[in-house]
Amino acid sequence: MRDLPSNFLANTTPSEGGGGKGTRAFSLCEVVIAMGLFVFALLGILGLMPTALTGVRESLDIAVATELANEVATGLNGRALSSPSTFSNYFDDTGNELPSSMNAVYSVVVAVDDSESQSLKRAKITVSRGAEGVASKSFCYLVFQSRH
Repeated sequence: MRDLPSNFLANTTPSEGGGGKGTRAFSLCEVVIAMGLFVFALLGILGLMPTALTGVRESLDIAVATELANEVATGLNGRALSSPSTFSNYFDDTGNELPSSMNAVYSVVVAVDDSESQSLKRAKITVSRGAEGVASKSFCYLVFQSRH
């Protein structure tokens, strides 16, 4: 380890009276420049927030749409379906099915058409968020149809 001179601390201690030789402090110019750089970086980070929030909302819509489509498709399996046919289901923001479109956050439209065999039907399930269908995702499923 390096030996320090005996007067090492003598030059770094503040003198009485608040100033003078040996006092170490930041100048006003240095403080203003540091604050400017901090504000500039903070504004850059805050500028990214809308983009990040949009990405989070889109990923949430995809996750909810996938979950609702899977739930509806599972409910279709084994049911007698006439084809072609179209029907709608409505869900609130927690995923509970509603009897009508009133207070619905998500609407699910199921379009069933003919498929390759009598026991399988093709179901196109479209999940929309909001009354205007702001975010809409479509999924295609092959649904097993029971024989009656």
